[in-house]
Amino acid sequence: MKGRILGGFRAVLAAALLASCGGGVASILISVSISPTSASVPVGATQKFAATVLGARNSAVTWQVNGVAGGNSTLGTISSSGLYTAPAAIPSPATVTVTAVSRANSNKSASAVVTVVQFSNAALNGQYSFLLAGDDAVSFFTAVGSFQADGKGNLSNGFEDLNSSTGYLPNLALSGKYMVGPDGRGTLTLTNPLGTAEYSLIVVSSSRARFIEFNTSSNGEGLLLKCDPTAFSTEAISGNYAFGFGGSDPGGAPASLAGVFNADGTGTLTGTEDANLAGTVTAGGSLTGTYSVDSNGRGTAAFSDALGSANFVFYVVNKDTLFFVESDFPFPVVEGTAKRRQVATFSNSSLAGDYAFMISGITPAAYIATAGRLTADGSGHLTSGVLDQNDNITVSANTSFTGSSSVSSNGRGTATLSTGTTPLAFYMVSPSEAFVISEDPNAVASGTMLAQTGGPFDSNPPSGSFGFLLYTSTFDTDQAGQATLLGGRAGGDLTGTEDINDNRILTSDATLSGTYSVSSNGRAAASVTSPLGSANLAFYVVSGSRLLVVSDDALEVTSGNFEKQY
Repeated sequence: MKGRILGGFRAVLAAALLASCGGGVASILISVSISPTSASVPVGATQKFAATVLGARNSAVTWQVNGVAGGNSTLGTISSSGLYTAPAAIPSPATVTVTAVSRANSNKSASAVVTVVQFSNAALNGQYSFLLAGDDAVSFFTAVGSFQADGKGNLSNGFEDLNSSTGYLPNLALSGKYMVGPDGRGTLTLTNPLGTAEYSLIVVSSSRARFIEFNTSSNGEGLLLKCDPTAFSTEAISGNYAFGFGGSDPGGAPASLAGVFNADGTGTLTGTEDANLAGTVTAGGSLTGTYSVDSNGRGTAAFSDALGSANFVFYVVNKDTLFFVESDFPFPVVEGTAKRRQVATFSNSSLAGDYAFMISGITPAAYIATAGRLTADGSGHLTSGVLDQNDNITVSANTSFTGSSSVSSNGRGTATLSTGTTPLAFYMVSPSEAFVISEDPNAVASGTMLAQTGGPFDSNPPSGSFGFLLYTSTFDTDQAGQATLLGGRAGGDLTGTEDINDNRILTSDATLSGTYSVSSNGRAAASVTSPLGSANLAFYVVSGSRLLVVSDDALEVTSGNFEKQY
């Protein structure tokens, strides 16, 4: 009788335990683990998590982000299979918690910490072409090339062409490494048969980055763009292209060229160009030539004009963008970009609206850089102009001007400004973009003109994270980094981190700070402090995504670009 009573008591106790544990004694033994337990995920990128449930027949889990089932657009989302997708912008705070909750017992879970970052090595993945120009202890040099990035820090299947006063070296094998930090700043190491070169990198997006030489033997600035391999053929390079080139002429003196050519898709080209070779200006001369493209995206071209003949190697970015380097030796050493035009014919009405521009180059005194903005009425009148010009000794800041322009059917235009600034010629890529060249014998300079969008800018100032590259020609100094613009109405604070190559003296992870104020027309005055000292800069807003920069300090001619990271 006693045994029966004890047995009954044990049964009641077991039933109570089952009830209290929400699934039985076995549920006490349920455990959940998650892998990985931490991760850094760039905005918009994905990370796969796996959950393991032990001690239960039901191994399913419910995924949460900061306690929200499935997450949301602010924190990031997670699928039923554990695939986390980071939000489009970094949340505040930047860390979130991904949790796997057992469906057999909701009291059992495991969590991982995710840090949402702007960038990582995964930002560069695919084939990229690059263009580089700089100088070493001997001379000016140019390089153009291509490589494959694996998204994990490795570069392979690369090749490049180099040209300098010491020789032209074609189709060199290229390999290397790269690292991209959370803010887009990183390093690039390229190795060819001549040796290894180090660069400081700033990623703007997965398809675009800028870089500077970061070694004690040379200075240089480069652009890196993601390729479209479907354009790697002679047939794909077809249509009208505008171009802008700069460098050194056959005598080693400064050279600027701009023009347009039509590529027929079979290897023949014809066009028009303007050239300023050491102050000798040739305007609107005819251009003919031939070209071909290999299956790896490397092409060659031969141009003939009134000045003679020139040979180039070019690398295809896509059917709309080509990187060129002259392959003749010795000199000239010329490099630049050609862009395919979407408009067949042009007229004065093609130049209409608000534009920002920047040109830089060399004068008999030393160096010159000019940035500004203007309004074109589509009938040849330029109004509401303002510019900042630094010609090494004389700084003209926030100078108002008017002017006139004329655009021919082939997209070649000329502009005269009331300031007496260098007479200009330009070749339009589209109504939103043009390559610009100086036609002043005393200023060999070139640059770009871009349509302004997003104004008035005092009520909509630029803000957010920007990758930047600045070049100070006076002292042969390169700066590359990230700056955060904390924009309020009409301006705000600027903070950032940069790498500096000050004439082969290297500074890593330098702090940058300052303030800026923006006028309605898009001109911004900035005061910036870095290890190089204090500097006054003028920013001209192209849009919320791009700024053109020129220095307003005498004896320090600086120019460059800020590009919003995304």
